[in-house]
Amino acid sequence: MKSIGLCLCLVVTITVLAFSQSAGIKADKNSKEEQVIIKLEREWNEASKKQDKAVLERILAEDYISNDDTGQPANKADVIATLHDYETGSYTLDNLTVKVYGDTAILVGRWTGTLMHKGKDIGGVYWFTDTFVKRHGRWWAIATQQTRIPKKDSQ
Repeated sequence: MKSIGLCLCLVVTITVLAFSQSAGIKADKNSKEEQVIIKLEREWNEASKKQDKAVLERILAEDYISNDDTGQPANKADVIATLHDYETGSYTLDNLTVKVYGDTAILVGRWTGTLMHKGKDIGGVYWFTDTFVKRHGRWWAIATQQTRIPKKDSQ
Protein backbone atom coordinates (compact mmCIF):
# COMPACT_ATOMS: atom_id res chain seq x y z
CA MET A 1 0.00 0.00 0.00
CA LYS A 2 2.89 2.30 0.83
CA SER A 3 4.40 1.77 -2.63
CA ILE A 4 1.10 2.69 -4.35
CA GLY A 5 0.94 5.92 -2.35
CA LEU A 6 4.56 6.68 -3.16
CA CYS A 7 3.97 6.00 -6.88
CA LEU A 8 0.88 8.21 -6.87
CA CYS A 9 2.80 11.01 -5.15
CA LEU A 10 5.63 10.65 -7.67
CA VAL A 11 3.22 10.76 -10.65
CA VAL A 12 1.51 13.89 -9.28
CA THR A 13 4.86 15.59 -8.67
CA ILE A 14 6.15 14.80 -12.16
CA THR A 15 2.88 16.00 -13.72
CA VAL A 16 2.97 19.28 -11.80
CA LEU A 17 6.61 19.87 -12.76
CA ALA A 18 5.93 19.10 -16.41
CA PHE A 19 3.02 21.54 -16.58
CA SER A 20 4.90 24.28 -14.75
CA GLN A 21 7.85 23.94 -17.15
CA SER A 22 5.65 24.15 -20.24
CA ALA A 23 3.87 27.19 -18.77
CA GLY A 24 7.28 28.79 -18.18
CA ILE A 25 8.32 28.10 -21.77
CA LYS A 26 5.11 29.70 -23.05
CA ALA A 27 5.62 32.74 -20.80
CA ASP A 28 9.21 33.10 -22.05
CA LYS A 29 8.05 32.82 -25.66
CA ASN A 30 5.34 35.44 -25.10
CA SER A 31 7.88 37.70 -23.40
CA LYS A 32 10.16 37.45 -26.45
CA GLU A 33 7.24 38.08 -28.80
CA GLU A 34 6.18 41.09 -26.70
CA GLN A 35 9.68 42.56 -27.07
CA VAL A 36 9.54 42.01 -30.84
CA ILE A 37 6.20 43.87 -30.99
CA ILE A 38 7.53 46.78 -28.91
CA LYS A 39 10.60 47.00 -31.17
CA LEU A 40 8.35 47.07 -34.25
CA GLU A 41 6.21 49.80 -32.67
CA ARG A 42 9.27 51.95 -32.01
CA GLU A 43 10.60 51.39 -35.56
CA TRP A 44 7.18 52.32 -36.95
CA ASN A 45 7.09 55.59 -35.01
CA GLU A 46 10.64 56.50 -36.03
CA ALA A 47 9.85 55.70 -39.67
CA SER A 48 6.80 57.95 -39.50
CA LYS A 49 8.88 60.76 -38.01
CA LYS A 50 11.59 60.35 -40.67
CA GLN A 51 8.94 59.82 -43.39
CA ASP A 52 10.60 56.54 -44.33
CA LYS A 53 8.17 54.82 -46.68
CA ALA A 54 10.34 51.71 -47.07
CA VAL A 55 10.13 50.90 -43.36
CA LEU A 56 6.37 51.45 -43.36
CA GLU A 57 6.06 49.11 -46.35
CA ARG A 58 7.88 46.48 -44.29
CA ILE A 59 5.79 46.93 -41.12
CA LEU A 60 2.24 47.58 -42.39
CA ALA A 61 0.28 44.60 -43.74
CA GLU A 62 -1.32 44.95 -47.17
CA ASP A 63 -4.74 44.81 -45.48
CA TYR A 64 -3.79 47.35 -42.78
CA ILE A 65 -6.60 49.66 -41.64
CA SER A 66 -6.50 52.63 -39.30
CA ASN A 67 -9.04 54.90 -37.63
CA ASP A 68 -7.51 58.17 -36.51
CA ASP A 69 -8.68 60.33 -33.63
CA THR A 70 -11.28 62.02 -35.88
CA GLY A 71 -12.74 58.68 -36.95
CA GLN A 72 -11.23 58.85 -40.45
CA PRO A 73 -10.35 55.43 -41.82
CA ALA A 74 -7.15 54.91 -43.81
CA ASN A 75 -5.51 51.90 -45.41
CA LYS A 76 -1.82 51.19 -46.00
CA ALA A 77 -1.75 53.06 -49.32
CA ASP A 78 -3.43 56.11 -47.72
CA VAL A 79 -0.94 56.17 -44.83
CA ILE A 80 2.07 56.00 -47.14
CA ALA A 81 0.66 58.49 -49.67
CA THR A 82 -0.03 61.13 -46.99
CA LEU A 83 3.16 60.59 -44.97
CA HIS A 84 4.65 63.90 -46.14
CA ASP A 85 1.56 65.80 -44.91
CA TYR A 86 2.83 65.23 -41.35
CA GLU A 87 5.78 66.68 -39.50
CA THR A 88 6.69 64.96 -36.25
CA GLY A 89 8.85 66.73 -33.69
CA SER A 90 10.00 65.23 -30.42
CA TYR A 91 7.80 62.53 -28.93
CA THR A 92 7.71 59.81 -26.32
CA LEU A 93 6.08 56.41 -26.27
CA ASP A 94 5.17 55.08 -22.86
CA ASN A 95 2.76 52.83 -20.98
CA LEU A 96 3.31 50.19 -23.68
CA THR A 97 1.45 46.99 -22.87
CA VAL A 98 1.49 43.97 -25.17
CA LYS A 99 -0.75 40.91 -25.03
CA VAL A 100 0.07 37.99 -27.32
CA TYR A 101 -2.64 35.51 -28.29
CA GLY A 102 -1.00 32.96 -30.57
CA ASP A 103 -0.46 34.70 -33.91
CA THR A 104 -2.18 37.91 -32.80
CA ALA A 105 -0.73 40.65 -30.60
CA ILE A 106 -2.41 43.75 -29.18
CA LEU A 107 -0.28 46.71 -28.15
CA VAL A 108 -1.77 49.59 -26.17
CA GLY A 109 0.26 52.68 -25.43
CA ARG A 110 0.49 56.43 -25.10
CA TRP A 111 2.15 58.75 -27.62
CA THR A 112 3.00 62.27 -26.44
CA GLY A 113 4.66 64.79 -28.70
CA THR A 114 4.61 67.55 -31.26
CA LEU A 115 2.91 66.86 -34.56
CA MET A 116 1.86 69.08 -37.45
CA HIS A 117 -0.58 68.11 -40.20
CA LYS A 118 -0.52 70.44 -43.20
CA GLY A 119 0.65 73.27 -40.95
CA LYS A 120 -1.94 72.65 -38.21
CA ASP A 121 -0.76 71.70 -34.71
CA ILE A 122 -2.29 68.34 -33.82
CA GLY A 123 0.32 67.36 -31.22
CA GLY A 124 -0.48 66.36 -27.69
CA VAL A 125 -1.33 63.09 -26.01
CA TYR A 126 -2.78 60.13 -27.89
CA TRP A 127 -3.72 56.72 -26.55
CA PHE A 128 -3.59 54.07 -29.24
CA THR A 129 -4.21 50.40 -29.85
CA ASP A 130 -2.23 48.59 -32.54
CA THR A 131 -3.02 45.05 -33.61
CA PHE A 132 -0.38 42.80 -35.13
CA VAL A 133 -0.68 39.40 -36.81
CA LYS A 134 2.02 36.86 -37.45
CA ARG A 135 2.04 35.63 -41.04
CA HIS A 136 4.69 33.40 -42.60
CA GLY A 137 6.88 33.74 -39.51
CA ARG A 138 6.87 37.53 -39.12
CA TRP A 139 4.74 40.18 -37.46
CA TRP A 140 2.72 42.73 -39.43
CA ALA A 141 0.74 45.74 -38.18
CA ILE A 142 -2.83 45.16 -39.29
CA ALA A 143 -4.95 47.75 -37.44
CA THR A 144 -4.70 50.98 -35.45
CA GLN A 145 -7.17 52.96 -33.36
CA GLN A 146 -6.18 56.35 -31.90
CA THR A 147 -7.80 58.59 -29.32
CA ARG A 148 -6.53 62.13 -28.76
CA ILE A 149 -6.76 63.23 -25.15
CA PRO A 150 -7.91 66.85 -24.73
CA LYS A 151 -5.13 69.04 -23.36
CA LYS A 152 -6.85 69.78 -20.05
CA ASP A 153 -7.29 66.02 -19.37
CA SER A 154 -3.90 64.82 -20.60
CA GLN A 155 -2.09 65.01 -17.28
